[in-house]
Amino acid sequence: MFKKETALVRQLQKLIVHDLPELTGNDCVAETKIMKEVNLGHGIADLVAINYDKTIIESGRNQVLNPFDLNLLNIIRKNEYVSYVEISNILRTSNQRIRLGIEKLRSENLINITEGDCYVFRSYQEYFKDIIAVEAKLKDWKGALNQAYRYKWFADKSFVCMPTDNIMGALKHIDTFEDFNIGLIGVDKNIPKITIYFNPKKEEPYACEMRSLLNERLIFSS
Repeated sequence: MFKKETALVRQLQKLIVHDLPELTGNDCVAETKIMKEVNLGHGIADLVAINYDKTIIESGRNQVLNPFDLNLLNIIRKNEYVSYVEISNILRTSNQRIRLGIEKLRSENLINITEGDCYVFRSYQEYFKDIIAVEAKLKDWKGALNQAYRYKWFADKSFVCMPTDNIMGALKHIDTFEDFNIGLIGVDKNIPKITIYFNPKKEEPYACEMRSLLNERLIFSS
């Protein structure tokens, strides 16, 4: 029996790479990045496993984009042409901050600047093949389910992980996991295997800004 959630997470971390193809439904696992305690603004995921192709990560990027930069980029991405005045009216922050953000995006070749202070989206590459997020709990499956639901903002699939010897309460409510499309997996302290009780369908994440923020972490940690 696991005495602490940290021990449960450590065991899961050891096992998840082997089972990632089954969890994601994608046999083409080129590279895997495992991140612990990932905070993108909607709770802290105990574990995030990323399947990506390392060979295509561009080498031309020099600066990591922060949430403000990504928000600014998203505004420009959503519009064919957007003026500085329009951006200022949307963001309602200092001119200096906006100018610095625009210059950063321009220097990274993510936007073009046309005549009349208009800005045009140029490119932004995401390198994910699959993202799964996991909330680990020893007992509180309801709390874990609520937390795991928040990770759907950026993950393709979200899971609750519990010890197999303490998972019966969650299994009795497996229909709730199915209704929310949240996966349920179990880990045994003495058996090197992940038991999959419900593998959810892959869904489009809710927030592209959060996904992009995770993408930035991937680029500059590889």
